[in-house]
Amino acid sequence: MGGGASKPKTTSPEDEAKAAEMAQQNEEQRALIGKLQQEIETLKTVENVAASVARPSLVKQPVQDDSKKQNVRRGEVSAEAWNKIETADEVEYEKKMFPKEDNARGIITSIVDTNILFKGLRADEKEHCVDAFYKVSIETNEEAITQGDDGDKFFVVEKGSLDILMSMSGGMGIANYGQIQPGASFGELSLMYNTPRAATIKAKEACIL
Repeated sequence: MGGGASKPKTTSPEDEAKAAEMAQQNEEQRALIGKLQQEIETLKTVENVAASVARPSLVKQPVQDDSKKQNVRRGEVSAEAWNKIETADEVEYEKKMFPKEDNARGIITSIVDTNILFKGLRADEKEHCVDAFYKVSIETNEEAITQGDDGDKFFVVEKGSLDILMSMSGGMGIANYGQIQPGASFGELSLMYNTPRAATIKAKEACIL
């Protein structure tokens, strides 16, 4: 068999066009994968939010009773003061107490007994927390909390339903992750981890928190 130099392979304009198209598709796929990875991280945050919304409770904020002062462990400190205490194991506070109906008190007590925010408190400390909840009314389309804001309150839903809304990354709009119904609570994540609100909670109707 004779041997000779092989001729250089030439590329047709059609092949070049196909190669350019494939390169563009690959670039688009890489961009899409990047967006999906961002969304996965966002969904992880939403799962935490959804988990925290298993039950409702009335807004909790420390209120002081002019007649009583007690020394309590750090864990009992109200949501608003939670992040201001750094080293003291005990703090002095003026107990706050708001009147509430038996039904509302029962809902709040159930939340305080089971929510991780109050884990580790003694029975009497939990009772003080229940006393400190007060009623808040919001109208249809009003936001109870707003994504990105600082958090200083914890809420329990007594009446009405609210949407869980989150602004997605990459300008992909706002996603609705469900509703919060009476008997559920929300707002503890910001208090526990000192982070901005992870989602917006917006009233679908007039609500009592």
